[in-house]
Amino acid sequence: MQRLKIAYITIVDPNDRHSWSGTNYYLLQTLRKHLGDVDTLGPAEPGFVSFVCKAVNFLSLKIFNKRFDYRHTKIYAKACSAIFEKKLHGKKYDLIVCPGNIASVAFLKTSVPIISIGDRTVVASLNYHKIFTDLWKSSEKQSLEIEKIALQNCALNLYPSQWAVDSVIKSYGVNNDKVAVLPFGANMDMYPTKEIILQKRKNNICNLLFIGVDWNAKGGPVAVECLSELIKTGIDSTLTVAGCKVPEEFKHQKIINYEFLNKNIPEQAKKLEELFLQSDIFILPTKIDAYGLVFCEASSYGIPSIGTNTGGVGGALQDGVNGYLMPEKASGKDYAEKIAGLFRNEELYLQMSKSSRELFEKKLNWDVFGEELKKLLSERKIV
Repeated sequence: MQRLKIAYITIVDPNDRHSWSGTNYYLLQTLRKHLGDVDTLGPAEPGFVSFVCKAVNFLSLKIFNKRFDYRHTKIYAKACSAIFEKKLHGKKYDLIVCPGNIASVAFLKTSVPIISIGDRTVVASLNYHKIFTDLWKSSEKQSLEIEKIALQNCALNLYPSQWAVDSVIKSYGVNNDKVAVLPFGANMDMYPTKEIILQKRKNNICNLLFIGVDWNAKGGPVAVECLSELIKTGIDSTLTVAGCKVPEEFKHQKIINYEFLNKNIPEQAKKLEELFLQSDIFILPTKIDAYGLVFCEASSYGIPSIGTNTGGVGGALQDGVNGYLMPEKASGKDYAEKIAGLFRNEELYLQMSKSSRELFEKKLNWDVFGEELKKLLSERKIV
């Protein structure tokens, strides 16, 4: 395949490694490396329409405790499409790629094939994800309608998990040839070599790592309970928390807390790398997750993960390969028992450390994503 001319459509800044956990940025680099020359047409958002829609949602929550999903309204979607139609006018592209905000291309009129890339769908997220909970019925109906229109307007819709893809096929009746599972990669610039990982030997202290911006939604309380249970069983353990502040009632002498670490700042990105290198097991008892990029990142460091079997987590965390999937109602004690069994068995731990890294190399990295996307575009005759 010859190098393509690609238009990259985003509402937010595609060079910000914080937005969408850095996926917009790393996907952009992947497209440039594996597919072609990319023009970034964002950030671009309909200012006035966006302001009005956000104000309506704010007032609705304040007065009625009900949400208004403005991102999937007809007025917002049409305004976004109008902006990008102007940016596309007079230019020749082979492909349009829209990550993270499929509604912005719902009404985009173009003969150029559109590829949407997301990690969740509205229909799978209703009453699951926070922003799709307590919606007005009229807003819920419109959100589903706009998503269906957008899915049909795209030549291909990519998601990193079967959870998301199943919802597209079953709920919207989208043809199989317009949807595919393609796991995202780890959103990091540097990864340790295999040699560094193999040199890292597990010591007598079990160093747990927890990364998440929402303490409760990501299962922080369960992680603390797990720490306490491990210590009770005689395993000297620590828990490093990054991305959020540990509430006072959960403070523990064995907890080390780094609040928000910004990957846009080299020193903080370096600190995050150090935390992975110093950790033995990654724990995330999340209640809500569309995928779990951090499981890919842990795997790149050869760190086994343990997380909740919810949403699209199974797309990044394979039970028995790069860690363990736990039931949604699993307690901290349940997590501790699973971790203790792994940590105390040195042969098993080493084996899972190796298989975690192997899964990263074979599946959970952006180079694989780029090559697989190239194959899909060719096999499905999209370009």
